Amino acid sequence: MKLTTGISAILALASTAAAGVVTLDARDLPNEASCINYAKLSGIHKFSRGWSQACSNLSRDCSRQLKSTVYVWSKTSCVAAAICESPESIVQYNRCPGNNQQIPEQNAVSALSTNIYKDIVGPCADQGCPMTQQNFVDWTYRSLAAINSTDLPNNFEVEVWFKYMKDWTNTGETIPYANFNDFLHYRTDN
Repeated sequence: MKLTTGISAILALASTAAAGVVTLDARDLPNEASCINYAKLSGIHKFSRGWSQACSNLSRDCSRQLKSTVYVWSKTSCVAAAICESPESIVQYNRCPGNNQQIPEQNAVSALSTNIYKDIVGPCADQGCPMTQQNFVDWTYRSLAAINSTDLPNNFEVEVWFKYMKDWTNTGETIPYANFNDFLHYRTDN
């Protein structure tokens, strides 16, 4: 009797749980109008509204590299473009038709590559040292050299890009890895 009652209870719970299963829709991809807008904004810093050919070059190289991978923050040009444009615009544009629709939404993209962070701050990355403005400036120019860009931003532009990131992370004059990673995953265009 107890066995029958126990089995009945389990079956009742299982049928209740099965009835409550929700089918998840495919994640929302950017619509056509958004994709056109993201394309028009290539190289424009979302918050200062300044346009930079160097930033546009990074953004285009990022899109080329993301055709075959979903690891957005493992590509130097993508990380650099996210800072000089915005993380949201880089991820969303590269999820548009004609690009790589397998890329997850911004907050679900894999973490920032520790190799890229180490390239920014140097060997002290293993000890947890934060990024300084000078680290960022030097890395930005190295990132542009790596894609053979002859277009370079002026120092003021690069300082503005760092300032917006620094203000968002709210960590003082330097930016630790965890906060930089959060910036890439959660900084939206709103």
